[in-house]
Amino acid sequence: MRPLAARALARATLATLLACTVAAHAAGQKPGAASPPSATFPAVVDAALKDAMRRAPAASKYPNSGYARLLDLATVTVRPDGTTVTDTYEANKLYNERGRGAAEVDIPFNASYGRVEVLSAFTIRKDGRIVPVRRADVRVGSRYSDYPLYDDTKAVGFSMPAVEDGCVIVHRVREVTRPILPGHFWTRWAFSSREPAVVSRLTLRAPADKPVRAQVLNDPGVKPSVTLSPDGRARTWVWEMRDLPPVEVEPSMPEATEVTRWLEVTSLDSWQQVAAWFWGLAKPRFAANGALRAAAEKLIAGKATPEEKAKAIYDWVATRVRYVGLEFGLSAFQPHAASEVHAKLYGDCKDKAGLLIAMLGVAGIAAHPVLLSAGERFPMHTLLPSPATFDHCIAVAEVGGKPVWLDPTSEVCAYGDIPDSDRGADALVVRDGQAEWRTVPDWTALDNRIEFRTKVTLSADGSADVHAEARFLGESGQGMRAYMRQLSPDQRRQVAQGLAQAFAGGTTLTDSSVPDGMDREGPFVLRFSLRTTAWARKVGKLLLVPLRTGAAGSSQRHPYVKEERVWPVVLPSAAGQSTETVFTLPEGYEVEEAPRDVRLDGPLNSAERRTVRGADGRTVTITSLSTQEAGRVPVADYPKLKAFYDEVLRLTEDQLVLRQPGSAAP
Repeated sequence: MRPLAARALARATLATLLACTVAAHAAGQKPGAASPPSATFPAVVDAALKDAMRRAPAASKYPNSGYARLLDLATVTVRPDGTTVTDTYEANKLYNERGRGAAEVDIPFNASYGRVEVLSAFTIRKDGRIVPVRRADVRVGSRYSDYPLYDDTKAVGFSMPAVEDGCVIVHRVREVTRPILPGHFWTRWAFSSREPAVVSRLTLRAPADKPVRAQVLNDPGVKPSVTLSPDGRARTWVWEMRDLPPVEVEPSMPEATEVTRWLEVTSLDSWQQVAAWFWGLAKPRFAANGALRAAAEKLIAGKATPEEKAKAIYDWVATRVRYVGLEFGLSAFQPHAASEVHAKLYGDCKDKAGLLIAMLGVAGIAAHPVLLSAGERFPMHTLLPSPATFDHCIAVAEVGGKPVWLDPTSEVCAYGDIPDSDRGADALVVRDGQAEWRTVPDWTALDNRIEFRTKVTLSADGSADVHAEARFLGESGQGMRAYMRQLSPDQRRQVAQGLAQAFAGGTTLTDSSVPDGMDREGPFVLRFSLRTTAWARKVGKLLLVPLRTGAAGSSQRHPYVKEERVWPVVLPSAAGQSTETVFTLPEGYEVEEAPRDVRLDGPLNSAERRTVRGADGRTVTITSLSTQEAGRVPVADYPKLKAFYDEVLRLTEDQLVLRQPGSAAP
């Protein structure tokens, strides 16, 4: 199995970045063969597969898993020049419909690096019949055929036949990868995952004089067996684990990097080697030709300060150059020439970062490429050095003596803002070929928050006129902009209608303002007005007013419903939420009972509520503020966190009770 979680699996090893000779099979001719191969791939049920099938855990033992990994094996042979030959052998027993995604085999690769050959692929049905994959059914294509810059980025795919619950799907693949960093290799391997495994094993064979560094994370007790060949020229390492249970999945759990048992192997000595290598690839591509230079000079014309110039260039690259979403490495590691990206007006992350760096250079602003793993806050510098650590490339510029982090792949981030997936990342800044580990600035509760402001004018029959405003800053603002950009004007009006209905039944939307998300500056602001016939409930002479706010929908859902936890709760970023609701009382009513002031404190959370009566007795203002600190809650403190949210939910049941003067409570 390729290592870590699904996202990490695709990027973790260069062994997936391969050229493909499967097309020759699809055409019915095996390269170098004296006679045409059979129409189907061979199907061999060897002793290892028979034993794994016999030991396969029952589906009832792991009801949350879609399949079991019976054999998850790879043998990596390293040649003296760093070329690797990787033979993978995978056999999975499908438990249920949720596991059938494993029957769609898809291998992304880069056609610049080598070749891949499907050796065997077949399905063993429940009754023991074997159904092989036909060679003609192997697909070789590109997801990016519309982008000539990435015509070497392809995928090999095939569908396993005769799939049913209880069947076993088997495929073996050989991949040959030429080294892109001469003389060196690296690979990764995941032993555990969301599915149970009977046998997971990585075998590494390398020249005895080649330096090899390896470490197993999250289970340091796993040690390899090491043997030397009789002639003393080759060394073999074998790491193996058996009968692995699935990794339990919980909300807000640590990243797969921290909870799965996985292995990394490299021949590199330091991160400086990685930085120097990438700089050697990238630096020549940052040169500006005449057209690029003229475009940059036009953008900064009339701009007086470095900040103004940097903003103008960033805005243009972020919004005018189309982003092609390939992970760093999948489309090769070397950026395309900035002049070519400028001419074609599209690029992947490293291409857009390179164009930004080149144009800033024209403006006299130094900027540097930054390599990171998007969405990860793991201390990457503690891992063994290899380019497989990274899947994204951004830039950091020196503007007015201060670092400004810039991710031009995001169309919703204004200058100086960066996507949530970049924040908090342990990133490798390549500064003129030198490696420098920096942490991308994370959110604070002040700049990552939601603000709700609501005015409710109540009538004696419980109906109300409502004017509401919601302001989204930080992560929520980025998300709202990205979402609204996909919607038509009619769809945005439907969003406003849905928000209005969330306040109360019998609601009619009377006015709304829902931006299209194209303005990237400041908070994202929604406004709407509504008329509802059922805000409050009349009971005799009393009017019972629930404390509905714009946050009601989210605050009434408990995020932690399990009684016990396996993993600590990880809160990756600081965040805040505030509400202010001003109730105007109906004519002839006064406050009988108001919600009490309260403050709650949890392990990393706090919540408070305040009630203020207007001096004229006509209004009641209820404010709330909740904050979250970044950090993690140990399993031992989980009951405290759960109790905090239990109490928060109870507070949402409080009411404002109004009474007509002179009437007695029922």
